[in-house]
This record gives sequence, C-alpha cells and structure tokens, in this order.
Amino acid sequence: MNGLPGLPAAGDADAAMSLEQLLGRASVLLDAGRHEAAAALVGAALRMAPDSADALALSARCLLLAGDPEHALRAAREAARRSDSELVRSVLAASVGAVCADRLEKVRGALRGRDLDAARELLRGIAALGCGDRFLVLVSAYTAGRPPLAAEQREEVLSWLLREELDEAAALKDEDHGRSLAAAERALAIDGRSMLAALLGAEAILRAVVSSPARSGVALRSVLKDLRHARDLLQRHDESEEFRRRADPLRTPINQLARHVAGELRVQLANELKDRYNAIVSTYAGRVISVFEASNARRSLAPLSQDVTKLRRQCPPDSTEAVVLTQLARAIASLQQQLHHY
Repeated sequence: MNGLPGLPAAGDADAAMSLEQLLGRASVLLDAGRHEAAAALVGAALRMAPDSADALALSARCLLLAGDPEHALRAAREAARRSDSELVRSVLAASVGAVCADRLEKVRGALRGRDLDAARELLRGIAALGCGDRFLVLVSAYTAGRPPLAAEQREEVLSWLLREELDEAAALKDEDHGRSLAAAERALAIDGRSMLAALLGAEAILRAVVSSPARSGVALRSVLKDLRHARDLLQRHDESEEFRRRADPLRTPINQLARHVAGELRVQLANELKDRYNAIVSTYAGRVISVFEASNARRSLAPLSQDVTKLRRQCPPDSTEAVVLTQLARAIASLQQQLHHY
C-alpha cells in the first residue's frame, strides 16, 4: 500500500524513529486531537511498514478526525484484513459508525430536497454496512412510507429532518414572532405533518397578536385570518396524546382571541354598513327626488340590504352589532318601501 489520502510526508527527524516510536507518538497526538501532526507520523510509519495493521488503524483515526469517514473506513478495512486486534476492531467500528452517520446526514439532505430515490439508495448503502439501529429503522420506514409510522415515531423523524427550521422557530419565539412563524412555516412546507412546527407556528401567532393588537378593520381581518390559521395548526395535534397536552394551553387563548377579534370586526363592519346607508340617505335628504334618482337609490340599497343580511347571520342575537344591524335592516326596508312608489 503506497499511502492514504490526507497523510503528509514525515520530516527527517521522524524518519529516524522506529515504527513503534512513530506509532506511539502518533497515538498520543491523536488522543490530544492533533490529527494533522499525527498524520505525518503515520505516513512515515506506513512508508516504513506498508502492511502494518496498527499504522493503518491509526491512519483511519487520523482520517476520522479530519472529517473523512469514507477513506477512514477503507483504511480500517485494510487494517482488519491484517489483524483482529482490539485497536483495529475499535477503529473499524468507529469508522463504520462515522460513515453511517455521514450517509444518514446525506439521506436527510435528499429527503429535504424530496429526492426519495437518492435517499433510498443511501439507506441501502447504510444497511449494507450493518448499521441498523432503531432510529435508522424509523428513517427507512418514513422514506418508504409503507406502512405509515405512528404519530410519535413520525414526529421523531421530522424533528431530525427539520431541525434547522424548528431550532430557529423555537429560538426566536420570544423575541421575533414573525421570523419564528416564518421558520415554522418553512418546516411545514417541507413536511406539513410536523406537529412541533405546527405548535411553534400557532404559538408565534398567539404571541404576535397579544403583543401588537390590531385596531383597524383591515388589520382585524388579517389578525382573524392568522388566529384561524393557528387554530387549524393545533387541530393536527389530536392524533398524538403528548402534543395534544402541549397544544391544549394554547387552544383557549387562541379561541378567545379569535372570538374577540371576530366581534370587533363585526362591529366595524356594521358601522361601515351604517355609514353606507347614511351616505345614501344624505344624498337625497330634504328634497324631492326624480324617478331616475329613486332608481339609483334602489340600486344602491339592494346590495346594502344583502350585506346587512349576510352579516346579521354571523352575529350572536344579543350582541351590540346585531342590534345595530336589526335597526339598519328595518330602516333599509322602510326606505325601499318608500322608493317603491316612484
């Protein structure tokens, strides 16, 4: 064997050392995390004894610390063909584990990019190495989609798959509700079944509404839409007892706020309808109107009457806006009756 990738040549001082001395010093350096200095000594050892199982094993350790698990595994396998020592077995196991972890991270990237074929191919390569822990089984089941994972198992995989977005949403939930919600929505765009992303998104909406209450009608519409979205997000937690418990404390304030904002919006809409009615009346008040003007007034009152009827259906019978709308409906009907004679 002529050497491994990433192993620099040793200096003259190293060349004067024995194989045992080279490997001993390299091992000490590796224990201290100094893989580059150790690699130079291991390179000298391999030139001195290309078939040395210990040198190959230490070269694998160097490559592992350098972040090159694939080449580390090749070196460890070369060492295993020559020896079954404890050092070789340990380095081989570590190399296999590092390759499996590296490939699993590539599986994650493929899944995030919705490249299921690439994810399945990588998973087959991991299985061929003999890696098969519980989480890998869950990832394989998630990727295959058949049979579907239980809610808690799927959520475990999704927490791994969406960790950047979920971490950002959680980290920002107290200081930047908008960015927290945006991160949660990005997670849901990758996989809309994430219960944690839904929970964080609903919490971000609630905190944003509480911290910046809306006043204008346009803003109230937007807030009500957001609160209804938060309510919908929490509904997906019903399939998991754990997340249902976590979602329950949010449901009550979100529902209460939604009802309050809807009430405020109905009041504003009722007042807007009342203003429309007053504008029509003021146009023709205090004078005799022509047949043409009466026809225009009737055409203006017809859609106004429809809007009043529609909004009345949404109002609780004893609410302030319901009383206003009832009075307005009567006034419109009376005016339409008067105009009917023109």
